[in-house]
Amino acid sequence: TQLHAILSDKTDWTLIGSSYGGLMGTLFTLDYEAQVRKLILLAPALTLDPLASLSNPQPVSVPTHLIHGTLDTVVPLEPVRMIAQKLFTNLTIHIVEDDHRLQKSVNELDWKTILA
Repeated sequence: TQLHAILSDKTDWTLIGSSYGGLMGTLFTLDYEAQVRKLILLAPALTLDPLASLSNPQPVSVPTHLIHGTLDTVVPLEPVRMIAQKLFTNLTIHIVEDDHRLQKSVNELDWKTILA
């Protein structure tokens, strides 16, 4: 993948991805778990291919924060939550009253804790 070419053999990455970027961060983490220290997903598009076409992805233990809005009409919360709970064994879910862009919530989140 392009992301693997960029990150190459380095480790201890904190990946942050929004929407499709969250999908890409998830795919990278599933393939290269040892390289990722933490994964932060902002309204990730986990229902799309190529993740949706994986037959039986193995869960990973990378500390993962899922931040998703209840008013998201682009990427619905519930399917994403169900997929994330299957993929990540060390998952923290932050549900906010916001839409897909998370503009109202971004400044209200405890980023110091999330990024620690």
